[in-house]
Amino acid sequence: MRLRLLLVFAAGFMTAAVAGLAMRAPGLDCETGDLIRGLGTSSKRIEKLFGEWIHQVRACHIGEYLVVAPVQAGVPEILIARNGKPFFIASNSETMVMDEDHVLYDRERARKISVAAYNPAQRAWIEHVDIDADGTIDWRTTDVANRPPKHEVRLGDRWLEVTVRDGQSGTVLDGRFMSISDARTYLGDRPMR
Repeated sequence: MRLRLLLVFAAGFMTAAVAGLAMRAPGLDCETGDLIRGLGTSSKRIEKLFGEWIHQVRACHIGEYLVVAPVQAGVPEILIARNGKPFFIASNSETMVMDEDHVLYDRERARKISVAAYNPAQRAWIEHVDIDADGTIDWRTTDVANRPPKHEVRLGDRWLEVTVRDGQSGTVLDGRFMSISDARTYLGDRPMR
């Protein structure tokens, strides 16, 4: 799941950033250098996620914030962390806003938009995903503590739970398990109830 990857990244990223910046000379607010040096095998995953600019950054403390951006001009990426945890990431291809443990907003340019919020009535985090960035919510995930996440796909006016049977993902529609593609075709041939 992308959130877990992001949180693993965040822990490693912030450990490296804090360790590197903790060794700066007293009185300096900024430092330049390789943000992921010393991370070992994790560094390749982080470089793949962010690109090579992560090796040449300027990191500045502004109050309780750490602002990290490429040293090279004209590169639009930026990472902002607060209290040791990233909460804003922006690049040419993606923008993310996070709280302590969740991605609240994720926009992959011309591809998808994801928004998550906590629903106190359900005691659940609910993520809504517009897969084609066309203004229609296509997928949602409801995450209640100590339960497996519930994934649903929107087909027409229906929300259908996505399940896995015999290693295949699909949904149950009118008592039959079928792929999402088959369910879409099935519903296209029948009037909505």
